[in-house]
Amino acid sequence: MNKKIRNWGLIVGGVGFFVVFIFFVLGPLVGRIRLIQKSIKIAELEVQEGLRVQIQKKEIIEEYKKYEFYLKNAGISIRERTGNFLKELERTSQEANLSVISLTPSEIVEDNQKIAYSADFKAEGDMEEVLFFFNKIQESKLIIKVDKFSLSPKDKTATDLKLDAKISMSLPRN
Repeated sequence: MNKKIRNWGLIVGGVGFFVVFIFFVLGPLVGRIRLIQKSIKIAELEVQEGLRVQIQKKEIIEEYKKYEFYLKNAGISIRERTGNFLKELERTSQEANLSVISLTPSEIVEDNQKIAYSADFKAEGDMEEVLFFFNKIQESKLIIKVDKFSLSPKDKTATDLKLDAKISMSLPRN
């Protein structure tokens, strides 16, 4: 009987140890694992939200770039707007390799919806440069148009042309 009691004692002790081990060691460990899993899921959702915001940020920046010029011009004076317009014309003519002879601002026309700035533009260049200049005006992100222009030969050989144009830019009213 001594062996039987000893075996039962070992069995009860083993079961007791197993219950204490599960209750005090594995229970808190499982609780921590569940807590970590929940925090991982929350972090994954935050990362997904962050990626969605990042994609929207790129779209917003691209949309902003479309209207950036108009937003920047909203708070500046008429003199500065005219200067920006003339700088744009000068930059465009330099890209086209035209020699600018004269670039002077002329009238400013205002109505309820827009303000139109105009300039008298005189330049010299060959036919390709003049056509490239017109193309650059058309591709400009500004609302620029050539109101009227005239081309005449610079000399008798007619390799170079004189361009005399009235160019205007329209901006929406603030």
